[in-house]
Amino acid sequence: MRLRPLLAFAAPLALILYLLHYNRGFVSLRFSEGWEVRVPLAIALMGAALAGALAAALLGWGEAALRGLAAWRERRRARRREQARGSLARAQRARAQGRTQRALRLARRAIRLDPELPSAFSLAADLAAEAGNLEEAIRWNSRLYALWPDSPEAAVRLSGNLQATGQAGEAERVLAQSGEGGRSHPAVLRKLRDLFAAAGRWEEAVQACEKLLRAGGSPAGREDDARRAAEVFLAAADGRLARSDAWGAVSLLEDAARHAPSSREVRLRLGEAYAAAGKPKRALRAWEAGYREAGGEEFLRRLAASHGPFDSESAFRQAASHLLSAARSRPRDLAPLVMASALLLEAGRTGEAVQRLEEASALDPAGEGGGGWMEMAIRLLEARAKLEGGDRLAAEAAFRRVAQETGWMLLGESPSGAVVKPYDVFSA
Repeated sequence: MRLRPLLAFAAPLALILYLLHYNRGFVSLRFSEGWEVRVPLAIALMGAALAGALAAALLGWGEAALRGLAAWRERRRARRREQARGSLARAQRARAQGRTQRALRLARRAIRLDPELPSAFSLAADLAAEAGNLEEAIRWNSRLYALWPDSPEAAVRLSGNLQATGQAGEAERVLAQSGEGGRSHPAVLRKLRDLFAAAGRWEEAVQACEKLLRAGGSPAGREDDARRAAEVFLAAADGRLARSDAWGAVSLLEDAARHAPSSREVRLRLGEAYAAAGKPKRALRAWEAGYREAGGEEFLRRLAASHGPFDSESAFRQAASHLLSAARSRPRDLAPLVMASALLLEAGRTGEAVQRLEEASALDPAGEGGGGWMEMAIRLLEARAKLEGGDRLAAEAAFRRVAQETGWMLLGESPSGAVVKPYDVFSA
């Protein structure tokens, strides 16, 4: 017998016997007006002590029972969590095997076994979305978001489902709630940016991009964020230009050029914005910088066009000089030399045009602007230079050779290896 029960019963009993030996008095226990019981004082004390001991024993037994129940429930939860993880693993394997419905059933079972397993909710939502059941996907992601309200991933997942079902306002509310208190996560900001961009709310998308760029992140993530920011800034700048806010567009496009210095479209539009703002010299500098950073014939065309109208020899020569100046920033590019040659031919400067064409021909045709159609342009301009120089036979031979090479480029070779000539096709 344990010491605790022994003390609980034997000690009060010894005390009562001691009192009963030396105290012979009685006490009255009145239960009602006409019902009264007289018992010895010692017996009353003994009853009270026994009742207290019994209560203490019951409390001890109850505590032990509660501890046992809690331990049983914890073992049961651990067993169910283990079963849930097993079901989740089988669901992932079934998904990898393309058995979507079985995977979804296993994911649902994992949720039933462990309603606090986030990966089961996310997997069930993904599988439901893959099956085309967006309402079920919303239900699972809503439970995930309720279970994990501080998770940016849960907010982004739920907002994506809501947006897919046309509930853009609710998706925005979820994302805004996730970013309350200035603690917006980059994933939430990216989703907000894309949400605003899809709705054509470019100014709000610009604000999301600015916050995202200040938030930082991994190098790969920053690079992608900068690229997307440039696209958003470009679209927002178009809106400002449509509202005749040229300087507002310039501000956005300068930011876009800093984030995406090699974007031709951004550089081109920046020059156009300066031109719309009444700053043609700044526009030229923007296009020159764009050609220097990104290359491209679009910049050269705008630089040449800035010297128009081409109603005099001087205008052609100035345009050619501008292109040759730009060519120094990209010495392997054929385009400025070829385009300057065309302008010099129009200005009647055949000898200088031939010199530039020779420089272009000396470059590697596989260079930045070489090969293909640019090489054909060089040959045509050389033929024209010969014609204007009075050598008609050489010019005719050069034109025939260019026509033949162009036909090869268009039609390629026959299966036997023989070249299909253009006139063989069109004479049929």
